[in-house]
Amino acid sequence: MKFEKKLLVFYDDLRRMAHTYFKRRPEDAEDLLQETMRTALESKHQFKEGTNLRAWLYNIMRTRAYNRYKIEGRKPRMTSLENPKLDKKTFSEWKPVLPMGVYDNLEKVNPIFRESLLLHLLEGYSYKEIAAILDIPVGTVMSRIKRARRQFKASYEKNKDN
Repeated sequence: MKFEKKLLVFYDDLRRMAHTYFKRRPEDAEDLLQETMRTALESKHQFKEGTNLRAWLYNIMRTRAYNRYKIEGRKPRMTSLENPKLDKKTFSEWKPVLPMGVYDNLEKVNPIFRESLLLHLLEGYSYKEIAAILDIPVGTVMSRIKRARRQFKASYEKNKDN
């Protein structure tokens, strides 16, 4: 399979992740997606065949998102996937997976921890794969996911009576 066709397999996954970086700015999320795809095509000679292409693409996206942060002078928000400006197809893909109210509680989780949690629970990455994507030790991934779960649980417990 040609490299370009392999990229298209992950297009929807990358689009969802881009919208988690820029929840309230869907046009920036789409720009990030396009920058990621362009960078991947320009850097295809750097990809090692037989390695995890999805993780490589997510790493490119993450780098591009944080480069935008440096240029704009503010950090992109890793937020929940609920966004009325997203097309219904993207939202409906996650709706059956997450019960109502989960989005609000996810939004209250620290963005650094939430990123690891989303990659693990929603995208299905293992701790080792997340460590490779984020370029951090596996122990840090485990710690971040544990803290994200605690923060999520605390938010849920606080809001469940309301």
